[in-house]
Amino acid sequence: VKFPAFEKDAGKSGTVYVTFTVEKDGSITNVRETKGVAGAPGFTREAIRVIKAMPPWKPGLMNGHPVRIDMTQPVRFVLK
Repeated sequence: VKFPAFEKDAGKSGTVYVTFTVEKDGSITNVRETKGVAGAPGFTREAIRVIKAMPPWKPGLMNGHPVRIDMTQPVRFVLK
């Protein structure tokens, strides 16, 4: 995760919630922001970029068979 330059210069921090679907084959689709940080669009862009770049996940299982599942992942941006 790379801290966006504009938000860093502005001293912003916060958490972006990203929702996505883990498909039956483990691929990630339908990546979208659920809740962002006001005035910090760079956080949303970076959080979505990171989720899309993830390797395949293990899919959800129901009765021993893989199923699609929606997930929500928080991505925190904190200045030290």
